[in-house]
Amino acid sequence: MVKYLIFVLALFISTWASTQDIMWEATLGPPGASVHTLIVDESIGKVFASFIVPKGIYHSSLANPEWEKTGFDEDKRISALAIDSTGILYAGSWGEVFRSADGGDSWTKSIVSTNGQYVEALVADKTGAIFAGLSLKQGAFDGGIFRSMDHGTTWRHINMDLDVATLAIDHSQTLYVGSANAKGLFFSKDQGDQWWPVGSNWDADVSAICFNDSNHIFAGVYDRGIFRSNDGGNTWKNLLPNQGLGRYFFNMFFDNENVLYVTINNRGLNKSMDQGETWQLINPVQTGAYLDGLAITSGNQLFIGSFGRGILTSVNGGEIWSSFNEGLYFSRIKSMAFNQDNTLFAGTSGSLFRSFDQGTSWEQTGLKEHVSSLLFHKDSLIFAGTRNGLFLSDNQGETWNNRAFEEEHIDGIFATKKGDLFIVAESRLWKSENSGNQWSNIGKDLELRVVRAAAVNSKDQMFLGDYFNGVYRSVDDGLTWRSINVGLNSLHVQSLAIDSKDRLYLGILGEGLYTSVNNGDSWEGTAFMDPLKANFGSIVTNDQDHIFIGVDIVNDPSTVYRSTDHGERWEDVGMGFPQTDFDVSVGPLILDKNSILFTGTSGYGIFRSISATTSSPEESRQAFHVGKNYPNPYIHQTVIPLDLDERIWVRIDIISLDGKVVATITDGMVNAGYHKIAVDSHLNPGLYWYRVQVGGQMARGKMLKIW
Repeated sequence: MVKYLIFVLALFISTWASTQDIMWEATLGPPGASVHTLIVDESIGKVFASFIVPKGIYHSSLANPEWEKTGFDEDKRISALAIDSTGILYAGSWGEVFRSADGGDSWTKSIVSTNGQYVEALVADKTGAIFAGLSLKQGAFDGGIFRSMDHGTTWRHINMDLDVATLAIDHSQTLYVGSANAKGLFFSKDQGDQWWPVGSNWDADVSAICFNDSNHIFAGVYDRGIFRSNDGGNTWKNLLPNQGLGRYFFNMFFDNENVLYVTINNRGLNKSMDQGETWQLINPVQTGAYLDGLAITSGNQLFIGSFGRGILTSVNGGEIWSSFNEGLYFSRIKSMAFNQDNTLFAGTSGSLFRSFDQGTSWEQTGLKEHVSSLLFHKDSLIFAGTRNGLFLSDNQGETWNNRAFEEEHIDGIFATKKGDLFIVAESRLWKSENSGNQWSNIGKDLELRVVRAAAVNSKDQMFLGDYFNGVYRSVDDGLTWRSINVGLNSLHVQSLAIDSKDRLYLGILGEGLYTSVNNGDSWEGTAFMDPLKANFGSIVTNDQDHIFIGVDIVNDPSTVYRSTDHGERWEDVGMGFPQTDFDVSVGPLILDKNSILFTGTSGYGIFRSISATTSSPEESRQAFHVGKNYPNPYIHQTVIPLDLDERIWVRIDIISLDGKVVATITDGMVNAGYHKIAVDSHLNPGLYWYRVQVGGQMARGKMLKIW
């Protein structure tokens, strides 16, 4: 006999029906992007690029950086770019190749693989044949290499099922393929009709291939190093041993002076002027930054793509680099802070920027690091936590000193009202009583793994939120700590905030937003308890104790919610955010001295509210009421009661526990009055959420279908 555990959630949610009074606008900054691939077309004087966010293809003049979107209008992420001998530009995506014969203004699509495998590499030979290398993921049978002899109109599968990592063509037009599933390196002299292993064909992941003027082979091998063969692959020399660091060699190119450049994931750009015998490490961005995308012009101008800092260029072999980001406002915001003059500082995954005009214009400070946390201390000192230690500036960011914890990852910085500083560095808590000159390790009774949040109340009592161990509290300046997790169903803390009355708000992944009115001794769920929306970027409260939370929503764009009554009712106030890219999340939230709300995103820079958040929304009498569905559980049909005070837009979705919308029951205008919304028996047996959206408001519950 099968027993079912019945979950029934009664919803009695009163709410307001006003239009939201918070609208957002992009600040167009800070500049930056996370680059996926680059290619130069000197015949038309352009450089093309694709990014992790946003999707699509962008281009800029080589002479003057001014990036703009091409005519590519598909909602696709581009993984590879190539140009053939006739000037046709090719772009690879999931099982598809797009081509443009007019410099990117217009595009046509062709299907390479119906399984939708990723096009990892594209290359064209001198005859105009174009080759596409596909990944072999999730048990697919059609990875490997595909060939088109008609400029990408039709494609033919031409080899064994390799998990392709890279493709390259040498000076004699021999085609090489590097495998990502430990099958090594193969070549073909007849455009892919027949394939042969290169030399002894080591069991390795070959992620990059290139050739010098003598047609010697250079190969980047995952976790092993960079190899060279002077005899067609029969013997190999390890030129740059990897020493077990797990490096990927993303790009390898020779310039016209036979100088070799290699990007190695987070180990910078490596340069060799003697065929790999000796190397010079170049860091165009901060230490530890990921580099992906390398292009070289015939005049030896270098273009390099980074994760976070966008595109940089050098005309002197990498000695001096300049930004090539004009028009790229796709930075990933990691931290924000205002100084006493209301100057906004924003830490990205590549640099620290500042704005004197609330984000209208930006300038880069002297810190070029992944800045994960910021703190202003005693007005003039700025502390920045990075992946390479704690940095300090005493001149508003012009110059910086690595103050402490060199090469350690700083998880957070906070201060008490009396001026003591605290940082969390690699799961250890440190305290300074003299503005960071000296640090002592405290909190020996803490079990920290990944600290996601910290807050201090009006009594200088401190709270730490750990992603694995929940919440800790200290009432004695950090000397001792106590776990305070009573009432929490999960310990995956993502965010933490305290309002002016010392109420605590806690975001828990997969659960929702909790609150505590007794200093954390116990926790209760607010009305925002929805696993489909329980992925929080940040929590902030304004002078009126209104709560704002950044939320990543399953299968929906991220947004910001607001509550003006301590979490009893919630309103979506994300109007104006990007509505097309579900991979973009809401990051840090911060208020300036005028109560303007700023939010950072993971790919579209910073947005700000057009008006102050202290302007109260118009409240009216109860606008709708959702009752519990009945019967619950059910076999053939269940009914969701809905009472509306006015004619209004209503959408009701049925959502599986993994977050997928499996049915939409209602989506449109519904008249005022009492309604019984029927959910029929077409669903498979199982537990589901139902989500009721009325205007800008939301309610939800669970229902169980047992037959």
